Amino acid sequence: MYSLLKTSINNYAKHQKSGQFDKVNNIAHLNSCMLLKHISEGILALTKKRKNSTNTPLTNTFATKRSKSKNSIYVKVLAILTFNIMYKPKLNGIILIIAFLQFCVTWPQSNKKKYQTDVFSHQELKNWKTYGFGTLIGDHGQSLISEAENSLGYMLVSPKSYKGDMILSYDIMALNAATVLVVELATHNTKDFQLNFTEPYNGNVKYMFNNFNMYMFAFHNASHNKNGPFVRKWPTPGPPPLKAANKNVMRVGQYHHVELGIKKGKLFFKIDGRKIWSVKDDVPYKGGKVILRIRGNTHDKASCLIKNLKIQSSYVED
Repeated sequence: MYSLLKTSINNYAKHQKSGQFDKVNNIAHLNSCMLLKHISEGILALTKKRKNSTNTPLTNTFATKRSKSKNSIYVKVLAILTFNIMYKPKLNGIILIIAFLQFCVTWPQSNKKKYQTDVFSHQELKNWKTYGFGTLIGDHGQSLISEAENSLGYMLVSPKSYKGDMILSYDIMALNAATVLVVELATHNTKDFQLNFTEPYNGNVKYMFNNFNMYMFAFHNASHNKNGPFVRKWPTPGPPPLKAANKNVMRVGQYHHVELGIKKGKLFFKIDGRKIWSVKDDVPYKGGKVILRIRGNTHDKASCLIKNLKIQSSYVED
């Protein structure tokens, strides 16, 4: 496309020198051509940036697997646009406006990040591996998660790792005041974002601090003497939260919709649609498993109900 455009511009320059068009039209046409050239160069530069491979042919760079049809049409529009700007002066203004609008509408849509979504019913949640002493029971279309005697924390680990942006959402109800709710995101200890445990593992949190890379989101945590939802990054900086709220807003015996995750390097936490906080991580983790964890205190064991669990990831496998 670019070579065709460049050839057309060079040909037009020859017409300009030959005096086939009047001086005023020459200037207008040439300016239009150069504007179109800059637009095309910008499109190609953005397209190359989008492609993971650095040695991909131009046709494959411009047309990704998910938008070949749309981009193919756009290439044709540009070719027609080039011809008309060269040889149909009266249409210059209209065509340039159409081209600009086409670019503004089409490019953001084709460049929009796509997400894969995994939705987990109770039956599917039973495929998650559990650690610690506790139970996972189906109850009226919900999942009842509870600690048992001698528990040091009970947790469920996702079967697969997620990469890129990660967003988890679910409805959750703490069944007693002692229950602390935790989600570990991007949890890994290998270069390919997998998670290996030293067996047997009893669910204690200190083992996680010493062996995992992860984001730890903790909420409904008043029984651990915390003021509100927070996120920590392990192994460093460790105990100091990256961000923390100064008030607990979840109630025992009431369902709350929780959404948390990392998007474009920014960690965030929402309850019932309200953003509690967000914080930027300059060196974000790029993948790992998801862990759902509960912990009580020395007086009571933790217990909660969850439903409508969904995990979104920006890494889409073909």
